[in-house]
Amino acid sequence: MNLQITQTFSYRKSVLLKALIAPAFHLAVAKKMGTLETELLDHQVNGEIHSIRIRRRMQNQSPVPAAIAKFASSEVNLTHFDEWDLKTSTGHLKVEIAQAPVRLKGVAVVTSKGKGCERRFDWEIKSSIPIVGKMIEDFIAKDLTQTLQKEEAIIAGLLEAYASA
Repeated sequence: MNLQITQTFSYRKSVLLKALIAPAFHLAVAKKMGTLETELLDHQVNGEIHSIRIRRRMQNQSPVPAAIAKFASSEVNLTHFDEWDLKTSTGHLKVEIAQAPVRLKGVAVVTSKGKGCERRFDWEIKSSIPIVGKMIEDFIAKDLTQTLQKEEAIIAGLLEAYASA
C-alpha cells in the first residue's frame, strides 16, 4: 500500500531541514508526542548526508482491531531511521516495528511553499501476512496518518528555536 502525507509549516525550508538533522529535535518531538520511552541509537554526518536512528516505545494512535490484535498491540516498539540529503532536501525513511509483520519505508521531500515550506511523505507499507495483511496495512496507514498530523503541530511549535539558531 502506498500512502502520501503532506505537512505544512510557516518556516523556511532551511529551518525545517536544520531541525530534521538535529538529534535534540527528534528527542523533543518524541517527548511532546507522549512517547513512553525514547533512545537515540546513532547520529552520523557525512558531508551533506545526515542520518539519525532512534528507538521509541509508544501508544498506537488508533484502536487496534480485534482481527489483527495478535499482530499489532496497543503499544508499539519501533526503530526509526532517517537519512537526509541536504543538497536535495530529501529524506529516506525506514521504520521497523518490533515483532510486527510489516515493513515501512518512505521518501520525504521538503520544498518551499510561499513564505513557508512543506514536507511531503511517500510511504510504502507492506505486510507479509496473507489474508489479514491488507487489514494490517490499513491500520498502519491510519495510525501513521494520525501520528504525523499530531507531529505536525508539535514540530510547528519547536521550529522557532531553529529559526533563531
